[in-house]
Parts: sequence; structure tokens; C-alpha cells
Amino acid sequence: LSLKVSNDTLICNGTPANINAKASGGNGNFVYTWNQGLPKIASHTVSPLATTLYTVSLRDGCSAASPFGSIRVFVRAKLTVKLPADTVLCFGQSLNLGAIISGGDTVNRKILWGSGQSVPNISIQPTVPTTYTIRIFDNCSNPEARDTIVVSVRTPLNVTLPADDTLCVG
Repeated sequence: LSLKVSNDTLICNGTPANINAKASGGNGNFVYTWNQGLPKIASHTVSPLATTLYTVSLRDGCSAASPFGSIRVFVRAKLTVKLPADTVLCFGQSLNLGAIISGGDTVNRKILWGSGQSVPNISIQPTVPTTYTIRIFDNCSNPEARDTIVVSVRTPLNVTLPADDTLCVG
């Protein structure tokens, strides 16, 4: 009686992984006993939220041997993005918006601002209140990461002077 298990695997947070065990030899009446409360069948689709070790043992009710195997499913940290808090600018003032991005698949990460820019930091100079949205994709994480910032703008200072007056002496 022998047991072969699938290789350790790496997934993104919120995505599934297939794990399986394959028995050979013995009398063919295989009973797979998994940890993590999994049913006693050969294959499973799992979606752990953190790196998890799955173990399985095999019996056939006849053989003295009870082979054992393990599969580790590594889970990447959740993809996140954070922008600064909503803010107010004076008219004509600019601001650098820097996104703090973490987790997910860093190799395949794509950044998309609502304005179409694809860099983590942008410089803005709005003239009216504006909402800026950033979305991060990595072809792995589900869902995408997104955040928004509302930038309000104070109206420009408007000074009105009275018309020139002519004064007479006397």
C-alpha cells in the first residue's frame, strides 16, 4: 500500500487550490483520512485564508501499512492598497498622492487610477472637489484592491476694491 500526494502550492488570498492523494497497491478499498475536517475522499478544493498544512493517511482495511502524506498550501497576504485620508487644498495647491500597496502577487501587480495613470504615486492639482480612485489587480487575488480619496478645494480668494475716489483739498 502506498500513497502519493500533490506538491505544496502557493495561492493568493481568496482563491482555491486543488489538493489530492493517490493510492496504489493494497486491496483497492482505500479510505483517505484528512485533517482540517475534510471528507474521506482522494481530492479536495480548498480555499484557506492563511497558510495551512493538510495531512492525509491511507488505509484499505487489509494492509498493515498506513502511509501518510502532507501538502502545504501557502497563501499570499491579502492584496491591499491605502491612500491618505480625505483632505482639503487651497485653490492652486498641488498634492502628491502616494498609494501604499501590499500583499498579493507582487510580480504581476497592475495599478490603475481612475485618471488612467498606472504608477503608485501621482501629483494632482484639482480646481474643484474631486474623488480619486486607485485599483490594484494581480491576476491572482480576488477581489481586486481599491481605495478612494476625496480632495476638496477651497474657493480662490476674491478681493474687491472700491473704485478710485478723487478727493479735493479744502
